[in-house]
Amino acid sequence: MKEKSKIFTVEKKWIEDAIVDKENYEKIYNKSINDNENFWNDVGSRIDWIKKYTKVKKIKYSSSEVNINWYYDGSLNVSYNCIDRHAIKNPDKTAIIWESDDPNI
Repeated sequence: MKEKSKIFTVEKKWIEDAIVDKENYEKIYNKSINDNENFWNDVGSRIDWIKKYTKVKKIKYSSSEVNINWYYDGSLNVSYNCIDRHAIKNPDKTAIIWESDDPNI
């Protein structure tokens, strides 16, 4: 049985504050499809690398092997990219809030 579609109304303030609107999203999406290598190079350039990659992807599809490597010859520090580089601009802002799955802790 086919479900009925639901339409959710988005508050005007959310639309005004959005980082990406529909037009910008479609532009980004089209670049990801039509200019894939440059799209992912732009994405990779948004983070800090210890050793920057020289090739975005190395992909092999065959009946006997599927091998996909992204930014495979680069090296990065995930902790630096997720926390440290933001702490430089916002040294007094809380970086991580940890909450246990156990409510008794």
